[in-house]
Amino acid sequence: MNDNDKNDKFDILIVDDVPVNLALLAKLLEDLDLNVVKANSGQKALELMEEYDFALVLLDVQMPGMDGFETSERMKSNEKTKHVPIIFVTAANEEKYIFRGYETGAVDFLFKPVNKYILRSKVSIFLDLYKQKKQLKDLSIQDGLTGLYNHRQMDKILKKEFSRANRYGTDLSCLLIDLDFFKVVNDTFGHAFGDFVLKGFADILNAHTRESDYTFRYGGEEFMILLPQTDIVGAEIVAEKLCNICEDNVYTDASNSTIVTLSIGGSSIVHNRPGQPETLLAYADKAVYRAKAEGRNRVKIYIEDTSSNKPGDAKVDKDINYLKEHLSSVLEKTKKSYMSSLQLLVQDMTDTEFQSYNQRVLLYMDLIGEKLRLPQPIIETFKRSASLHNCFTILLGKDLISRKGSLTEEEKADLEAHPYMLTELTLLFDFFSDERSILQYHHENFDGSGFPEGLEGDQIPLGARIFSIAEAIVEMTTSLPDKQALSLENVIKELSDNMGTRFDPMLVSSFRDIIKEQNSLIEIRKIKKIYNKR
Repeated sequence: MNDNDKNDKFDILIVDDVPVNLALLAKLLEDLDLNVVKANSGQKALELMEEYDFALVLLDVQMPGMDGFETSERMKSNEKTKHVPIIFVTAANEEKYIFRGYETGAVDFLFKPVNKYILRSKVSIFLDLYKQKKQLKDLSIQDGLTGLYNHRQMDKILKKEFSRANRYGTDLSCLLIDLDFFKVVNDTFGHAFGDFVLKGFADILNAHTRESDYTFRYGGEEFMILLPQTDIVGAEIVAEKLCNICEDNVYTDASNSTIVTLSIGGSSIVHNRPGQPETLLAYADKAVYRAKAEGRNRVKIYIEDTSSNKPGDAKVDKDINYLKEHLSSVLEKTKKSYMSSLQLLVQDMTDTEFQSYNQRVLLYMDLIGEKLRLPQPIIETFKRSASLHNCFTILLGKDLISRKGSLTEEEKADLEAHPYMLTELTLLFDFFSDERSILQYHHENFDGSGFPEGLEGDQIPLGARIFSIAEAIVEMTTSLPDKQALSLENVIKELSDNMGTRFDPMLVSSFRDIIKEQNSLIEIRKIKKIYNKR
């Protein structure tokens, strides 16, 4: 349930069989910003105690039928209401009545006619105690950073709502949410900004869920939503809406800004038929891992995998996926180690001009990736493909980077075979599967006129399109014996003239924006200076 569902006013109950007395007490308390609830009998008071969470009860002693003492005894025998403080309001100030009142659970007495100032003073004291008690309770059930319900409270509410849904034959849906590449946010911007993002996302959850929904911080960068009386279709609509919102939401503080996408897994009682509340959560957890495995920034609804060795065995499935995440980290380190070895291998085969060329290609890919707010691991994959391309080119002895002008038929065939040669080399190292498509298709043109497959538009992998434009920018700004480097104005003109034909219009526009933001109007090399200072 969202934080904003809490009533700002505290409820107190006044009980008296005389309507005038009820009206008088209510009048004396009217400007204390309370929600005053009235009962004209002990029985009615007990019924209201089941409906409300009262901060205090003002209880008349002498009432027909069930008097105040019996009413108090019944309140104190009820597990839900036994801790609610009771102040007796009575005209009988004899000692025996006072002793009887304390024996039945009263915390104080007020004598009729009630003094306004004494009444208000005592009520204020008990309200302050109630506020403190409520704050302590909130601390025990809320996540300290986001204000959402914490994991311990999640277990209780999940069991309660699961039982209620089964009892009344209604549906209950569960959405488990993982913030994509959140570790990268912490590593890049620091944990303070990471906390800023988590609190910002909690605000998004509260703003886009119903009063009847429950929102939790499941742990770390994982969140959960329980949606009572909501089928899986309704839950998927909520999940897709959150994904769309987060695709466009920029978390910005005084120094940093980023976009964080979501991987969401969903399950429901009617759709998945879980036998236990823990199983409903486990199904949503499995769906999250599918969303992450398929590329993140998406919603997956749990469908049982009948090929599993142990269908429904959530622990086995989760252990495997955690192992896969750990192995992915090992794989990333392996890639970095291999790239270092490969670059060392070609270092003696190249001059400083080539090394500068390679660094500038990576620089522009980095700038464009940041401009598009791509997650850093994806940018690193794109850059790694460019480094592989240039290193393999040197090892193949193909001087294709600087080859200009008209080509012979043999040279043309050699050039067109180059992407396949690079692809074949990456097959020696299967862990470069993500980079392979970029190496194969970075010679494709946006209008389909490139090679080797004649792909066009979005058919061309984004990394290949970014590599193509970054490489073209470096080529245009590199001086060779037979040509001068182009000025910034001519580079932009060349890119603009080839928008929609050779280059992706979105990437050309992004590069122009980078130039404006970096305030470099004369020399493109200034970008590098500014970039290196960041």
